[in-house]
Amino acid sequence: MKISILPKTNLGKWSLASIIVSALSLLIFIAMILLFDQRGGETFFSNLFLTVPMLIVWAAGTAAFVTGILSVFKSKNLAVLILLATIVGFLIFLYGLLEVVFPH
Repeated sequence: MKISILPKTNLGKWSLASIIVSALSLLIFIAMILLFDQRGGETFFSNLFLTVPMLIVWAAGTAAFVTGILSVFKSKNLAVLILLATIVGFLIFLYGLLEVVFPH
């Protein structure tokens, strides 16, 4: 079993692409706040300009986690970027889940 930097399987490439989409969506979220002075409202869905990018961050992060796990265990692909994408995807998934279960 050889460890490489870049993914070799399709699942690994999907995991890497998903985490990139998640990061780009997070940058869009931050840009909406800093450049366009968007602010949240009373509920999560009060400002759709902020809600949609964050939902994309969560969905893409979850997809990166799931496809990364499948790539590692099913295809035995141990690329460094897949492992990083899987860990970051898990943290994004966990954060979103905890925000739903324990809102503040």
